[in-house]
Amino acid sequence: MKKIITTIIFTLTIVLGNARVFTLCEGNYGTPNASLWSINQNFDGVTGPIYWN
Repeated sequence: MKKIITTIIFTLTIVLGNARVFTLCEGNYGTPNASLWSINQNFDGVTGPIYWN
């Protein structure tokens, strides 16, 4: 499920020309503690976690 969400976000970012980069942090192995972060185009602003599992 995480790979599908990551692929969809990555594809939408490219298609829509969004000026943000999304980073998915998987967390610890075997535990469901992933988080999704957003970084702006200049890499000087970070928003997140957008999603926390």
